[in-house]
Amino acid sequence: PNRRRLAWATDQNLGGGKPAYHVTAYDFDLGDPVLNFSDLTEMPQSIAFSDDGEQVAIGGISGTVWLFDLRGKGPGHRVKTGIFAVKSLAFSPDGAVLACAGALPRGLLIDVRTRKLRAELAGHTGST
Repeated sequence: PNRRRLAWATDQNLGGGKPAYHVTAYDFDLGDPVLNFSDLTEMPQSIAFSDDGEQVAIGGISGTVWLFDLRGKGPGHRVKTGIFAVKSLAFSPDGAVLACAGALPRGLLIDVRTRKLRAELAGHTGST
């Protein structure tokens, strides 16, 4: 498949006194914006695209993950993970599961279709 190399940047808008964050994905080679996600309620920390390029997930600093279907099937969905600062996101190869990890030593597997928790993964504590 024809895959683009993408880069992303965040921006904050303080209109109306309440912060709103935006993520723009750019074509890395051309520098052109290709996707824009507006009015996120917390500062974005991570972004992941599914292998087929039809879904995107954005992780926030307070534990929210936004799931967007790029095929135009409705608005994005919010999932509260309980993870502080969602720093890492990855879709399974078939796009059915999203792995999330943050600043604390645990991870989550989220069912993308139902947006429900599939599993919680314990991380190491640094002790032997």
